[in-house]
Amino acid sequence: MRKQRKKSAGQTLRVSGIELPINIYLENRNNSRVSLGKKAVHIRLPFWLSNREKEQQIRQFLKWAREKIVKNADHAVKEKPRRYKDGDKLQVGSDQYHISIDYKDRKTGSARINGQQIQIIIPEGFNHDGCSDMIATLISRCLAAHYLPWISQKVHKLNQLYFKQYINRITLKNTKSRWGSCSQKGNINLSTRILFAPEEVIDYVCIHELAHLKVPDHSKKFWSLVEFVIPDYKKHLQWLKKNGYNCRF
Repeated sequence: MRKQRKKSAGQTLRVSGIELPINIYLENRNNSRVSLGKKAVHIRLPFWLSNREKEQQIRQFLKWAREKIVKNADHAVKEKPRRYKDGDKLQVGSDQYHISIDYKDRKTGSARINGQQIQIIIPEGFNHDGCSDMIATLISRCLAAHYLPWISQKVHKLNQLYFKQYINRITLKNTKSRWGSCSQKGNINLSTRILFAPEEVIDYVCIHELAHLKVPDHSKKFWSLVEFVIPDYKKHLQWLKKNGYNCRF
């Protein structure tokens, strides 16, 4: 069946000095979703919902968006860009790595883990800001490749214990707007930033996304499922809200 879509115009969300257009899409889908982009708030709703249900869902999503914007504004004040230099130490869980940075006459940068050392090669001539951004990107990709087998094993184990749902693919990427996501196709996407969190918090993020395989929204049914698996989940959620801005590359 062809997807039905309708894009609304003229509505805006104003909070913390930020004004964003609100785009509402009515689609041939089974669940409602919201995403907060840099230029707009995107709300996707099943076209078959009643007007009352649509209005209720939109109110809930806009409440979430307001809270997200306020939180991000607070974190922007707290968060300072991480700067790396040769000889630095980087703690990832129980592992500590020594940063080795070398500059060579080449067009691209690279990074690899050698024991407890992250060896980084940067093209000569990069300015300071560009160099810092490149180093952060290289480290995040390097750690994602290194820890993906461990994360995948953890997700599959938790799934087998509590959910027994189909998982298509698991990825680790340096996403900044969310800790994880789950697609209708069974793809679990996790942010490499969770590698800086305690393992019990990592477990919570994995369980949160696995629960979405059964309940796609954040309804009471969803949170009841999360609580059944991890009764003290609110403690881990609070840790992320309080310390998440320090989990960065």
